[in-house]
Amino acid sequence: MSNRDLLPQLASLGANGLIVPATKFKQSRTCASLFETRPEKIEIAYENILFAEPSEKDETSIKISYGDVSKTSCIPKTVVAAFDGGDPAAVADEIMQKAYGAAKPKKRFLILVNPNGGTGHAARVFKYASEPLLRAANCSLNVVETTHRYHAQEIGAEIPMDKYDAIMCCSGDGIPHEVINGMASRPEDGAQLLQSVAICQLPCGSGNSLSWSLNGTSSASIATLKMIKGRAIPVDYMAVTQGDKRVVSFLSQAWGLVADLDLGTEHLRWMGGARFTVGAIARIINRKAYPCEIAVKVHTRDVRELSKHYQKYIVDRVDPLSSEEIAKLDPNVFASLKYGSVNDPIPSDWEVSTSKEMANFYTGKMPWVSADSLAFPAAIPHDGLIDVMTWDGKVGRSDAVNLLVASETGRHIDLPVAGYMKIEAFRITPIGKSDYISIDGESFPIEPYQVEVLPRAGLYLAHEGTYIRSGFPFKKY
Repeated sequence: MSNRDLLPQLASLGANGLIVPATKFKQSRTCASLFETRPEKIEIAYENILFAEPSEKDETSIKISYGDVSKTSCIPKTVVAAFDGGDPAAVADEIMQKAYGAAKPKKRFLILVNPNGGTGHAARVFKYASEPLLRAANCSLNVVETTHRYHAQEIGAEIPMDKYDAIMCCSGDGIPHEVINGMASRPEDGAQLLQSVAICQLPCGSGNSLSWSLNGTSSASIATLKMIKGRAIPVDYMAVTQGDKRVVSFLSQAWGLVADLDLGTEHLRWMGGARFTVGAIARIINRKAYPCEIAVKVHTRDVRELSKHYQKYIVDRVDPLSSEEIAKLDPNVFASLKYGSVNDPIPSDWEVSTSKEMANFYTGKMPWVSADSLAFPAAIPHDGLIDVMTWDGKVGRSDAVNLLVASETGRHIDLPVAGYMKIEAFRITPIGKSDYISIDGESFPIEPYQVEVLPRAGLYLAHEGTYIRSGFPFKKY
């Protein structure tokens, strides 16, 4: 053995990650690996580092926890390495700064697990795919399993103001809707709480819109890594008024085909995502229409303006309000509605039309509403506008099928048979009998309802500081 072999092999800080001697890593031995040249050093990307601290066993070394990321999963691992020069505590602090940047390390999470959501495996998914990564990142966890409908809403109404950085919803889209409305219901500090605690989602349901739009994945472990590294960003919510009811919507409102598919195919849930395809085919064949009066405050429907707007705002990084600014907010999130409620007269500058052949009027604030539906490719988290996807019953069956297929990738925005616009507010008044109104996937009475933006009323955890890029614009306009 040479003197060189007796010396400690040192790690170093690279531009994009830690450069660690390969001898620090275990290597599985296979017949093929016997003939492979093993690298002398391995790089651990800073974005995958969970935590760094001086080693308890060796005062000259640093213990580094990181996520070993593949295409479908992220597994927590640990390596202990020495660095040339410098105090280990100071080096560990530098590693943490490079690993987290503007994001907060050691986040305090309230974990809401819906055992009945989606496929019913949320508790198991959290325990095996998410919790090990959160522990490795030294996050603080309070895990609560919901036991009944609206339990998350009750929890949201009782959350201590300064106890958590984020609420992780281990569910589909129902739990985020509930907890946001619970938080908003607090008369003393509802608006303040929404601006202080970020919402995020561990994908455990059938839609998982938050996870797809903010993290671009349905992998629970990869989503966890991105939430650990995510930073709080201000986002718009939407105020829904119906009769005397006031509701905060974070995702979407649907009248027509999408509402029918969302709520009218519950008896086919055993089919998984195929239930939407089966339901859509049946309704397109029958040319089902959903008559209504529509009143809209339009911002733009010109695709060139939509393109410029998207490219301007998708790269815009906005910081949350300061504690001083939050303290000055009116606690009632509905106190300053620009257009009043559904019970007020329609403003004179709104466009009003009656459609006896409306097929779909679908509105929302997130690009992805599910893994296979990029319904709102031009959506921006904080632009103060609602995106609309619409078409009427005059669209032929083949065009309707093409439109639904195109909506999987967002390219319906370029089809002449579809309407797409950004609006400030709208009101739907049903005409005659209909089946469903869907707000964030929840069933609402078949009555007039009005929606407007609540600008930057809440917070999400976003790995990239904004939504995942949708690919829009899809061509030069």
